Amino acid sequence: MGVLNRHLGMERENETIALLAMACGSFLISLYAGYRLDGIGRTIALPLFGIEFHLISTPLWILAGLATLLCLQQLFHEIWHHGVWLFGIYVLSGLGTTLFYVMFDQGYLWYLVALVLILLALFLIYWMILEIYALRSHILRELPNEEIVLSGWLPALPAFMFFTMLSYYCYTKWYLGEPGWTFGYAAEGYILFQLLAFGTALYALWVPQVLLGRHLEEEILEGKVLRDLLPGTHGHCPACASEMHASGMACPECSHRESIAYCSGCETYVAACPTCSLGAQVGTTCGGCGEDLAGLTCGECNHTGPVRFWASG
Repeated sequence: MGVLNRHLGMERENETIALLAMACGSFLISLYAGYRLDGIGRTIALPLFGIEFHLISTPLWILAGLATLLCLQQLFHEIWHHGVWLFGIYVLSGLGTTLFYVMFDQGYLWYLVALVLILLALFLIYWMILEIYALRSHILRELPNEEIVLSGWLPALPAFMFFTMLSYYCYTKWYLGEPGWTFGYAAEGYILFQLLAFGTALYALWVPQVLLGRHLEEEILEGKVLRDLLPGTHGHCPACASEMHASGMACPECSHRESIAYCSGCETYVAACPTCSLGAQVGTTCGGCGEDLAGLTCGECNHTGPVRFWASG
């Protein structure tokens, strides 16, 4: 659930479209602000730090870039730590390429620094692939009938790094006023490869979000239910110490769903006590307030009945 869904009540599909549109729009604004070498607005120099910036374009470039990251974080919130790694690949490969071509005549030290940055970007790609495939294996162990194919996603990561390096190669040649291998289209090449890199990044995050994100969200919700109902037990059954799972049970009277924890080994059910809201084993006495839990109680219509009459799912 993203921020638009949580605070504005926007439907999930509309939230996805809105976040995608805002991410693309803010990226284009940031790209345009950075594209203007002469800048927008008055130039402000800071001699003490040896830098200068433009009054309008520089803040616009930074703020629009941050807005892009924020929109992407909300769009891909289930797997956003992979988005952080993708941003790291972008920074390392872009900075490495820039240093390689701008500082190549300043000694071998800069060459080694650029090489290390590019190798670090490659390592992040390798690590991200390992993490995604490990997550896929974990989900397939839990859900063996689920089909998760990532073969089409795999080339997206090296392609993203390749487009990033090409865009910053064009940028350095444009900045230095050298044609290089850009054939006089350095500025256009920078824009083109930045757009390709952004599109590839969206694809590289979208595929695992669609294939894996739903299962991750379910695991997060299940973990929250188990922590609320079984605090301090690490999700283990109070009767047999086996691992418990979370589920929703629909009230037979009003169909309202109540979250419960169940043990498939000894068929023990733990639900929130209707009096004190602490987790208690169904069929026993609540340890918090001493009330007898003869069955599940609906929080909507207060119907109480045996577990077998409630629909699971």
